[in-house]
Amino acid sequence: MVRPKTDFEYLASLRQFEPDVGFSLSDAQERHINDVLATFIAPHVRSAQFLGHETSQQRFLKTARYAIAGYMWQRNIESQFDRRRAKELLSATSDAIEAARVKLDEIVRWRELSNYLRHLHRDAMSKGRKKLESEGKEFSLAEMLEKESRIDRIYSALSPAQVGLRLLRLEAVIAVAAERVTFGWGDAQRDEIAQLLTDELAYAWMSATGKPPTCSRPNLRLKHFSPFALLLVTVNAEILDDHHRSPNDFLEYGIKSVRRIKERLPPAPFSDDPSPKAGGNGR
Repeated sequence: MVRPKTDFEYLASLRQFEPDVGFSLSDAQERHINDVLATFIAPHVRSAQFLGHETSQQRFLKTARYAIAGYMWQRNIESQFDRRRAKELLSATSDAIEAARVKLDEIVRWRELSNYLRHLHRDAMSKGRKKLESEGKEFSLAEMLEKESRIDRIYSALSPAQVGLRLLRLEAVIAVAAERVTFGWGDAQRDEIAQLLTDELAYAWMSATGKPPTCSRPNLRLKHFSPFALLLVTVNAEILDDHHRSPNDFLEYGIKSVRRIKERLPPAPFSDDPSPKAGGNGR
């Protein structure tokens, strides 16, 4: 059966197959991250306001440390949330359910075979009563009718018709899950994890400098990395383990983060007045 594609906006509203945020750093990891980040950000800290709260080195460290810890943790467990593998399994399961439903429907439409299954189930369930009767146990007519009725109710719940109906409902969920599990921006889950890291580091940058980040690599016109790009290079080279590092120092993700920030920041998020503002939403 060919299912119609699920509505784009509906898919986007569903939860994604990804790890929940729940991680911690060892004391040694936290000290190392703090030392590297504090040394890097010190020349760039500026007394200002970002989203109604005063910029500071501590505010930067808290956000950046959280972002890096989250990235490391998600990379460590990403094999448990392999979306391509999940897509393959869900798609295969959907096909298997459809095949099972076709066969169950054949049984339902074959009246003689369907009745045979019902009688076979009743015979099997009645063995206990017959054994008690052979041992001298007597049942009233009401008790016997109640037992027969219960046996029929049990079979009705697992009959080919009912199982087929439940499989139809389950197949609908699995089919949507197969579409949603790989639905999202980025080419792969690893891209999304890296993008989230640079998004959070961009926020951390603004919480220390009171300025939006820029991200560029050296070229014919620019002889040096931008400061935010250097932050990404520093995190990649001095904090992350070899198997967690980005081959391009997260620069492509950083460029996207800068663009996304311009689209998402509220009007006038920065102020050169370092005094706290009421009603700010800093972190």
